[in-house]
Amino acid sequence: MMIGGVDIIIPTEISPLQQIIAASGAVLRIWPGAVFSHVTADAEVFIYKNGIAKRAMDRLGVVPELADTMIHVLAREGESTVVVDDPESEPIKTFLSDIRRRLSGNGSTHLS
Repeated sequence: MMIGGVDIIIPTEISPLQQIIAASGAVLRIWPGAVFSHVTADAEVFIYKNGIAKRAMDRLGVVPELADTMIHVLAREGESTVVVDDPESEPIKTFLSDIRRRLSGNGSTHLS
């Protein structure tokens, strides 16, 4: 579950800031009510499905009941690491397809 989640490394030529913007756009497509937390100068962000999921994780920690309600993105020069619980579950699978497209430079890095 998340802390021991699945790390997916996606090569990219876009900057870490553009990677975070791309990830944000991909997340907002699957989770319109997403809550962004712990955005750091190191280009790292934790994205929760919604405020309910964030409050539950803050209160309970990482528990199986909250699987697939948070995505961790760590952007670095040359690659973006995305951590998810189950890369084959929907809508996470849709998110991963979208972010791969966006990070390849073949998709928009805008928040739309």
